[in-house]
Amino acid sequence: MTELSRTRPSHPLTRAGLVVLLCYDAAVAVIGFLFLYDQQDGFMRTAEVAPFNLWAVSSAVGVVTLGLSLRASLVGRAARGAGDLAWGLAWIRLLNLPVFVFMIAVGFGIDGPGNLMAIMLTVIESVTTFVCTVAVRRQLRRDAQRAGEAWAPPAR
Repeated sequence: MTELSRTRPSHPLTRAGLVVLLCYDAAVAVIGFLFLYDQQDGFMRTAEVAPFNLWAVSSAVGVVTLGLSLRASLVGRAARGAGDLAWGLAWIRLLNLPVFVFMIAVGFGIDGPGNLMAIMLTVIESVTTFVCTVAVRRQLRRDAQRAGEAWAPPAR
């Protein structure tokens, strides 16, 4: 067994939260793409579907982010590159929230319950994903410092 495989895994609640968020994001992405399919068939108008499509795209990014973060959480220090990438994607997603809100508010208004719900759930889920990825990254950093490693990208 190598030294990198002897790491203490992250807290079980963090991993459980990551799995729940991953399932949630996957479900939202699938539902959003089903809305897009219904729009192409003419069952729904663009104004009804657009907020959910933006929410689905955000959730698809969340699936990738949470998958990388879960991998880093389960593997430990050996997957710190995945943890760093998940942290970066979570930051990008969080910084894109004002753009998302602006696109819905200006393009379709926030008077409809669907638009407001899509905005609120995207903001809540993006912030929660960011908090989870930060927790995983901190745990990986602490494990690396305990092992006496420098927190730097691996040499190639």
